[in-house]
Amino acid sequence: YCAGTPALDGYALVAGTGATGARIEGGEVAAVADGLGWLVGDVGSGFWIGHQVVRAAFAGLDGRGPRTALSERVLADLGLAEDGRRDEFGRPWVMAPALRQVYALRPVEVSRFAHLAFADDDPVAQGIVAAAASGLAATLATVADARVRGPLVLAGGVVSRHPRLVQTIAATCADTLPATDYLTQSDGTTGAAVLALREAGDTVDAHVFDVITATLTSLRAPGTV
Repeated sequence: YCAGTPALDGYALVAGTGATGARIEGGEVAAVADGLGWLVGDVGSGFWIGHQVVRAAFAGLDGRGPRTALSERVLADLGLAEDGRRDEFGRPWVMAPALRQVYALRPVEVSRFAHLAFADDDPVAQGIVAAAASGLAATLATVADARVRGPLVLAGGVVSRHPRLVQTIAATCADTLPATDYLTQSDGTTGAAVLALREAGDTVDAHVFDVITATLTSLRAPGTV
């Protein structure tokens, strides 16, 4: 949150491999929701989206779900392709080696498939993104308080790499979250500096925040030692 704004009141949403939302009051975390891990929570996270992608891909191959381009894309990610062969039960032969690869992954590694959901040409993929946005908006609604108005800072690989998801989240929670602005942040270095200064007793207002941001940006410039 502090990497995206100097405001002392507002909201934060982290959507990377996991997902959690928070309300910030007076520069302190006042409430949190989700962040419960892949087994029981993290709705809308990279893992959650990747899991939905894999389920949809195999459902399409198995005939339990609609045909979707996600099937071909998941197989390609695994180095496989459907070749028309069928096993003894009439299912695509490629399902067996694909399943072995997926089940060999650690749960967290399922998030590698999340980016496949952001293809605009597939209705199943679009449905997964919409469900992720709805879940993240619900997490934010849980921590929302009409008395606390301020910016929403979004961080994590899922939201920082997919602006369309941020737009969908904003539209979905427009009536439930009193956010004054939506700010996406992919680097927490500024936030670390802000917190260090505040811990030392310094006031970090908008001007100081801009100086910190500009200084760190210059240090990251090519050729800077």
